[in-house]
Amino acid sequence: MAQQYVYGGATCTMAGATSAPTSTGVYMLAHGSIKAKGVVAPEGYVAKNNFARFMTELKRRAI
Repeated sequence: MAQQYVYGGATCTMAGATSAPTSTGVYMLAHGSIKAKGVVAPEGYVAKNNFARFMTELKRRAI
């Protein structure tokens, strides 16, 4: 069985890896895609309710 190694991720730097999903979440919040009120963990809310929309937005930004 052959092994495959993947290097990298969505971005090349820690700053990019942190800021890209954060800015996408803020964009979604500002444009009404996220309706939650109060303090909500982003990974929990997006995973349950908006994962496909979130991933589509990342793809649109070529991330």
